Amino acid sequence: MQILYATGFNAWGQLQMTVESKEEPDDFETFTRVLDARSITLIRPSLTYTMVVTSERTVTAGVLPVANATGYLHIAEALNGRVVVHNEKDGALRQYQSVVELAEEGEFTCFPGFPDVVQIVAYSVGFAVLTTGGCVWTWGDARFPECLGRAVSQSPAHIPGRVTALEDLPTGPIVKLAAGGYVLAALTKGHDLYCWGGYPGQQSAVLDGLTGEPVPVIVSVGATDRDADQIDEAEIVDVGVGENHMIVLTADGTVCGIGSNGNGQLGLGRERQSAMQSNVSTAWTKVSGITSERGERVTGVYAGPRSSFIVVTRE
Repeated sequence: MQILYATGFNAWGQLQMTVESKEEPDDFETFTRVLDARSITLIRPSLTYTMVVTSERTVTAGVLPVANATGYLHIAEALNGRVVVHNEKDGALRQYQSVVELAEEGEFTCFPGFPDVVQIVAYSVGFAVLTTGGCVWTWGDARFPECLGRAVSQSPAHIPGRVTALEDLPTGPIVKLAAGGYVLAALTKGHDLYCWGGYPGQQSAVLDGLTGEPVPVIVSVGATDRDADQIDEAEIVDVGVGENHMIVLTADGTVCGIGSNGNGQLGLGRERQSAMQSNVSTAWTKVSGITSERGERVTGVYAGPRSSFIVVTRE
């Protein structure tokens, strides 16, 4: 049995999985139980909708694009509208100018030679792919080179190129990617978190000091926010990145977030939000609202552009 909790932006009712309301939907300020299922196999959050695939059915909430392209296993849509899908038949990545072009099987740019795709993620103006060997490939708008995590001397910005800085790492290969806004994150098999990216001339709301070089990120959260700096570095087992926030799951089952909480995407609640400056958490902060019973544990975290999701598994 798995339970899905959600918080954050809900202007289109995209967090209301099982409840229909005629009233104007409000944002969720804390993590709220939205769906129960025998098994949750896929969560695909977008700005206007959320799709959840369970062992019993597929649940969608919110407003789907006019051209529905949710039937792909590996698909990612950047905020600039471009879409990438993986064609399993020929092992190629196909990039379309829009969801409409994809749905109508219009023109696309083909990147061959990717038969073993594990994951595709999108940031505002580009994409990243993870393959079964733990290799990470990035491409996107050349005006934002920090998001590539690599030099463009061997492969131009608009063509997939390997992020060699994420190979031969001390704690093993990359096993998961996450991206949102102008920030990308990669998680190693040994539970280390690497991040890179940034917007030229603008400080990131997610993490300070981001560059175009993937660097390890230390997550330290104590019993209270005030003693966070006195706690050893946490091992990270899952990560989600939104437009201006990040959420992580540590090895001991703690969920914490950093960055913007303007739409409640960190799930901190109204009282804690009122104590923050500019609705931004600049330090890793434990989330609230999850009521775990005996035999329950958090097993996954996800992030939409302005929302966050937590999966709790009941054993």
